[in-house]
Amino acid sequence: MKFKYTLLASVLVTLTSSPLAYSAEEWDQSKTYNSGDIVTWKNKVYISSHWTKGTEPVDNQVSWDGWITLDSEDVPTWTQDAVYTGGDVVEFNTGYYIAKWWNTDALPSNSDSWQRVDLEDILAGPTAPKPDPDPEPEPEPEPEPEPEPEPEPEPEPEPEPTVPVIGADENGDGLRDDYADEIAQTYDNPVELAIAVQSGKEFGKLLEFSENKVDITVEDAKALAVDSISMRYCIENYQYDNPNFVNPIDLYFNTLDRAVAKVVASNRLYDALQGSEIEYPEIDCNEFFKGVSQ
Repeated sequence: MKFKYTLLASVLVTLTSSPLAYSAEEWDQSKTYNSGDIVTWKNKVYISSHWTKGTEPVDNQVSWDGWITLDSEDVPTWTQDAVYTGGDVVEFNTGYYIAKWWNTDALPSNSDSWQRVDLEDILAGPTAPKPDPDPEPEPEPEPEPEPEPEPEPEPEPEPEPTVPVIGADENGDGLRDDYADEIAQTYDNPVELAIAVQSGKEFGKLLEFSENKVDITVEDAKALAVDSISMRYCIENYQYDNPNFVNPIDLYFNTLDRAVAKVVASNRLYDALQGSEIEYPEIDCNEFFKGVSQ
């Protein structure tokens, strides 16, 4: 089955932080978020552009990590003749909607191209707290106790060895060794194992490009971006039909350093594109998983 997947540069739109930050739920690393979920993190507000778990929201110029920055001061009103792309947020008939994909002339209230999001309470602002009618007098301060002698400092423990971000590939199969062991224990289904293998090879190419600071042409950057985003698209489509499928992204980027490296790599790839627009072809996910990393 073929899926049409078009993602233009405007899906990378980010807005500055704003008064939204006081009333949305704080991001939780252990929680699963779906498209349209709203969180706060480090004094900024984000809306989830697609299914994500464990990926920290970052205020950058890409949405590949699953988060888009919001600003309550400038949510535009939906216009019939305007062109919208995935991640655009609009106001329509006192409600707020996020675009799932490219669309135009599609009413947000009754179109599959839009998803309603609960921004009303956030945009309304906080309720002022009621003052206590009879505040109790402050207690008299207690005298400070005599300071105890400081104990002898304990010797600092030996630092744990640093795990390299790219990792070792002793057998040269294109997969990081610990990731290869992990997916072998995680997936019994041969189709899911194949998806995890090809995903790991693609993620490895992205990290090698970033960590080794490889200089690539704009055309090579476009190809890498198409493969990276198409991989995520096909994984999400498979996960939609198979809810118990463990996303290989979570297994591959399994440390804080690797999660940060993923964001850095996405930013470096965005810079390598030099503002060029990307045209995404039709994707046959079955064929894509077979050949993307060959």
